[in-house]
Amino acid sequence: MHIDNVSGIPLYHLTFIINSILPLEMFRQQIFPVGPIFRIREINFHYLGSIASHTHGEFRDVTFIQKIKREEKSGSAKIVILKSGLEAIHDRELVKHDGRQNKVLVDCSQSMPGYCRLRLLSKSSTEKDENFITIDSHLFLKPYKIPEELHAVLKESAQGEIQCMGVRCPSFPFSHRWTDTSGRKTFPSKTLIDSILRIGCTLIPKSHPNSDFPDIEWKFNFSMAECLIFQSFSTEQMHGFYVLKVLIQSFTHHITFKESHLRNIYLISWEEIPSTSWEKNFSGCVLYVLDAFLSCLKAKFLPNYFMPSNNLIDYFREDDINNLITNVEFIRLFPANAIQIVAEKKGFTHAPNLIKSVLLDVDTFIASPISQKTFENLFLPMTIATVKILTRMGFYHVSYSMLERSFEQSLLIPQEGPRQTSVSFINFFNKVVLAMKQASSRFILSNMLDQRTGSNLLDDFKAPVLSLQDCLEWTVDYRLNWIEVPPEICGDLVAISSFLYEHSIQEYWRRNKTLAELTITLAIRCIKEMLKNASKVVKEGDSWPGLNADVKIATTRSKLFEYYKHMYLVSMLDFLVQPLIDYMNDIETLCEGFPERTRIVSDMFAYVNMPDKSEQYAKMFAAHIFGWESDSMNGSTVTASTLEH
Repeated sequence: MHIDNVSGIPLYHLTFIINSILPLEMFRQQIFPVGPIFRIREINFHYLGSIASHTHGEFRDVTFIQKIKREEKSGSAKIVILKSGLEAIHDRELVKHDGRQNKVLVDCSQSMPGYCRLRLLSKSSTEKDENFITIDSHLFLKPYKIPEELHAVLKESAQGEIQCMGVRCPSFPFSHRWTDTSGRKTFPSKTLIDSILRIGCTLIPKSHPNSDFPDIEWKFNFSMAECLIFQSFSTEQMHGFYVLKVLIQSFTHHITFKESHLRNIYLISWEEIPSTSWEKNFSGCVLYVLDAFLSCLKAKFLPNYFMPSNNLIDYFREDDINNLITNVEFIRLFPANAIQIVAEKKGFTHAPNLIKSVLLDVDTFIASPISQKTFENLFLPMTIATVKILTRMGFYHVSYSMLERSFEQSLLIPQEGPRQTSVSFINFFNKVVLAMKQASSRFILSNMLDQRTGSNLLDDFKAPVLSLQDCLEWTVDYRLNWIEVPPEICGDLVAISSFLYEHSIQEYWRRNKTLAELTITLAIRCIKEMLKNASKVVKEGDSWPGLNADVKIATTRSKLFEYYKHMYLVSMLDFLVQPLIDYMNDIETLCEGFPERTRIVSDMFAYVNMPDKSEQYAKMFAAHIFGWESDSMNGSTVTASTLEH
């Protein structure tokens, strides 16, 4: 029986709360190439910070206002170019290198730990660009200007923006922290240490805030080594990092704090935590890192993992450190409350009830440790309730993983008597699915189980009398095969599109991006197929019952534009440009001859990051509203947002 003596919460309960409210699958990452170093043509480069370590995941925000701005979420990755033909060495390596023209010497004198100046060993290597400063008869390297052609080359082939040009340092210019690597059984392994030492580090042009030589100071950067380390993380260790990241950042966003601070204390703590503990006592490991972080803050010394003498917070103001301590202490004292605050802020409003229900069992747990009865009466119902909520919001893969974890936990719970029967995951899963009222959730989860295990759970699913696949000539996504189509609209593409549009609106308000997108894209296809057929009718001169053909086409095209406006809203549910960006050409065509539509089209182009098109349509809208002549706006910048003022 393990109970946190600070918060008073049993660690089993806290682990359940974290896995239910902040599961790993809810942290979304942008996709970047994996590797410590890359080469395009003759250019060597690597990413910096969280992109290099692949710790840039953000917890999903499902609120409609989404407090995290889109531009903050999709910030460009930072890249450092490695100066070709130049390496940094330290003084003990001078004997090894006869040719000095492509070497610079690391000079840590008169610099704070973690920083240095780069002293030239030969002037001839820099005479062309004179990229140096002379101080006391010594030549020191200045930051390099990045040639425009490098920007052009990387823009075509790499994700991110060039931050600076750095100098490769193949070996650490100081005594590394791992003095004895023989027979290591803890983190980091000897193999990992050897890889880190082989790859070295990078010196980037960045000075310490209190530097005496800000123009020529360089900072040791270990992004390549961090990439190797974080690649070796287990699933639980990666999850622990993300949980700490979202908690600390949520409570310290107004304070000077960087993710790199957390990465360093996390790595330091990782050396002290047995790797098996992350799986057996997940929340205990998370709390251990918080304790270590607090100790560093109170000591006003947060060491760089690779250079323990480098204090990462030595330039912090006293007030900032005290504010950090206060906020991190709150997380440590009240971890469940902190998780609840973060979850509610992100739009997961079920968190308070779940936490309250779990913590009501604390006294019972203290008197009698976790049992099969406790699991079946508390933790399993709470898991099922959470899965119901998440599937309604479209998080099917998250829900599936949550059920897998719950089943695995049930097998680890001590039995109160001899196990009578062997319970399979399929039976467990089926029991949960049958308890769901939402047809879409039952169908999609059952289909996922069948695909992954080869079961036939879908055979027990009551199929609709008339499905979308029965009514349409093309293949319909299987995730929509649960929808029952009214018989009276079968064969009428416009009526089916309206039916799907209503479904999409309903799923949108549930914040279910998956189903909202599938239904609106299918509705749009129905309309486009109908317009295609209508054009053939008009072209061939056949009669078309009902309205005049031209009138009906115009009415249908107007309906299609409304669908695109809704698709715009659906795309913004998770700040992705899909599916909207795939339809922008069609949207432009529908805008022709309808100047009143140009405002929303300008907003759409701005959203999909096409600023030139956005400005073009903003000018068209201004001309429509204010009667401005296009010639009078030449050279001026007009956007939809400026028209609000």
